Amino acid sequence: MNASFDIAATTYDATFTNSTIGRLQRDRVWTYLEAHLLKDKPLKILELNCGTGEDALFLSIKGHEVIATDIAFEMVSCSKEKLATADVKNVEVLQLDVKRLKDKKFPHQFDLIFSNFGGLNCLSKDDLVKLNNAVKKHLKPKGRFISVIMPSFCIMESLYFLAKLEWKSIFRRNTKDALNVNVEGEAIKTWYYSPRQYKNVFSSNFSTINIQPIGFLPSYFEQLAKKNPSLLNLDQLLGRLNFSSISDHFLIDFEVK
Repeated sequence: MNASFDIAATTYDATFTNSTIGRLQRDRVWTYLEAHLLKDKPLKILELNCGTGEDALFLSIKGHEVIATDIAFEMVSCSKEKLATADVKNVEVLQLDVKRLKDKKFPHQFDLIFSNFGGLNCLSKDDLVKLNNAVKKHLKPKGRFISVIMPSFCIMESLYFLAKLEWKSIFRRNTKDALNVNVEGEAIKTWYYSPRQYKNVFSSNFSTINIQPIGFLPSYFEQLAKKNPSLLNLDQLLGRLNFSSISDHFLIDFEVK
């Protein structure tokens, strides 16, 4: 998995971070974080699957202390370069396999552990069960764990495949098995979880504070959305209806019991 995401590092900002859909979805995540966690006091934050460092940059500019981690060496390199260019001082970037989180030693516990945009979809259910205990270990009492996950059904994706008469792909996410998802020509094993499935994995250690959708248009709708701005209006309407179980991503906010 490491080498696969290395390949995606150099193009990730162009294909997702700075795209219309990518910016829309990330803004919704940031809006949630600002409304529910970031406004009261500086936090100590651990980011899992930090990618190219876009979220770490945002969090640091807001005055929070961040340790940003990713399994891919090239993602870590991109993050360090981006943060150095922005001249932020309160972020440390480390290469870390999330599967080894439990054994990792940090200088302190965290107020928030955060993972954005499906990084944790690269974990099987058994891996998530282990992550449940690892995350709790590194959080302060009443600490928060917020992740953005790809659910097991996306209404816009299914309609897209239906229109193309690609029958086998309409419900492709709805499986307990991993799918091989193409990332810059590399097949990445990906598991999809409904909000209920994901919530249940973490229920032994965490109470659920909130679940909400983060966009309904998959990133490969970018050109369609540019040609048909009404799709973005539809995305906003569905977001107000809070249909997390049929979105492209959902945000789930946990608190340590």
